[in-house]
Amino acid sequence: ISGFMSPMTLFWVVLIVITGMYFGTKAMLYSSAVLMVTALLCLAFTVDFTDPDYLMIATDHIGYAAVIIILGLFVGSIRNVQNSEHADFMKIEETRSNEQTRLMTLINSLNEAIISVNETGTIQLYNAATLNLLDTNKSLIGKKLHDVVALQDEQGEAVDLQEQLSGSTTSILRDDLTHKFEDGETINLAISGALVRDSNNQLLGHIVVL
Repeated sequence: ISGFMSPMTLFWVVLIVITGMYFGTKAMLYSSAVLMVTALLCLAFTVDFTDPDYLMIATDHIGYAAVIIILGLFVGSIRNVQNSEHADFMKIEETRSNEQTRLMTLINSLNEAIISVNETGTIQLYNAATLNLLDTNKSLIGKKLHDVVALQDEQGEAVDLQEQLSGSTTSILRDDLTHKFEDGETINLAISGALVRDSNNQLLGHIVVL
């Protein structure tokens, strides 16, 4: 098989797809129209009108071109949808990143130490004041709250802050606790903790202010 009906003509599918990727839907349609015109020109210059099989040959050429166009437009449309969804996803991610940056800027501007933990007490977020209060420059992300904030009551008994939070259905407020540093020194703390729930009222974690 040679001429327009050659398997090489199938590469026009790739041309249609690439045209759509870089120049849009109108360019895809233009490329498809050029293919159809090519098929008609091939008929006009290579096939004798008086040939008894002319109608069948013409049908084959036009049908072959139509199949390639449909396939190219289909693949190109899927690719365009994927690109559009990817662009939307990236836009959402950029918006989320900007919001998170603004939130961190706001949190870090506060003098109070703020720690956000999930429902199991694993630290997910904290501000600069937390590091200053705990006298450390190490990352707290992924650590357990009770390993970072070593609390004890007035009788010197250890207090598990996460246990206190988990056992309460409302916010908690304690001003009778002290934090013990690794060197043995202690500091009095006023602690408040609030629950964080999603739209379905499921517990996501807690916010602790020291």
